[in-house]
Amino acid sequence: GRLLTLLCWPPCWLAVFPGNFAYDTGGEYDQCAFGFSRAYPRLHSWLNIEIINRSFGLTGSFNAGVALFTLLHMALLALLFSWMLRRLHRLGLNGWVLLAGLVWCALFPTVQMLAVSPIRDMMFAGNLTALCFLLVLLGRDRAAFWRSPGLILGLAALSALTILSRNNSSPLLALCVLALLALVLLLGAGKDNRRGALLFAAAGGEHMPEFGHAP
Repeated sequence: GRLLTLLCWPPCWLAVFPGNFAYDTGGEYDQCAFGFSRAYPRLHSWLNIEIINRSFGLTGSFNAGVALFTLLHMALLALLFSWMLRRLHRLGLNGWVLLAGLVWCALFPTVQMLAVSPIRDMMFAGNLTALCFLLVLLGRDRAAFWRSPGLILGLAALSALTILSRNNSSPLLALCVLALLALVLLLGAGKDNRRGALLFAAAGGEHMPEFGHAP
């Protein structure tokens, strides 16, 4: 699945490169160089400018940094889509439906533009997609979900990353939103699954200081 999606996306990538990558780059660079701006998520700004600057130092080309950041974004989305399809396969979803899902991820124009346009909105969309999928797994089998440390930690990390890749308010506000989500999940986890819910709350809070300050 990962290989097929990565083989189908390059024509779209070549057609738009560097495309709307430059849409926010100036403002994100200003944020990294001169201080906080509410207009751009600091997490995306830091990744964007750090990769471009380091690539420029090695190659002397800004386009090399743009290409590297875009290819990294494509690889992460391919991993996400293939992981989602594998999970659905393990849950017993019909093979033809899985194939249709794979073709959709590889060929649907909106998905291709999502993959080859690593602007701030696309990072948010990828994180939100993964977060919603984990919530679907949680709703399908709550007991099994809370017994899986990997899924719990993934939910915690993606909750924080989804907030930080879109909302550029203060870290305190983001932490409050995450704490509220943790409380809702804790109350709904049931007595037998409280340990997993507490692990989610602790792991989610741990991610906030890492990304909560301007680089």
